[in-house]
Amino acid sequence: MQLTWQRNQHPHHILAADQRGIRIGEQWYTSSLLISPSQLLPDWPVEHPDQLSLESLQPVLSNPPEVLLLGTGDQQIFPDLQLLQSLLQAGIGVEVMDSLAACRTFNVLLNEERRVCAALIRNS
Repeated sequence: MQLTWQRNQHPHHILAADQRGIRIGEQWYTSSLLISPSQLLPDWPVEHPDQLSLESLQPVLSNPPEVLLLGTGDQQIFPDLQLLQSLLQAGIGVEVMDSLAACRTFNVLLNEERRVCAALIRNS
């Protein structure tokens, strides 16, 4: 599915996302990844929401986002409640959704210049 009509100038804007992967710029990513306005971390080793932890999210928590989008693969699967509580106590808003919805939401928040991060799980 094409996500935009015109190309956004932001280097981490998601151009397309489907069952094949996620396209950012000219590159297709087929594994899980972490993405924020300032960084892109491909080959993130989380393959299921059960593997989510503060440690697995540490690369993006060092510069805490305003909103963390947890894209949990093909289905919305809520992670451990203690993880969600820890993130909320740190002042980070958390939204849990399937990964394609997280890609769309990431672009909207990125265009609004919000401090957003997406943790996108490709295999669930």
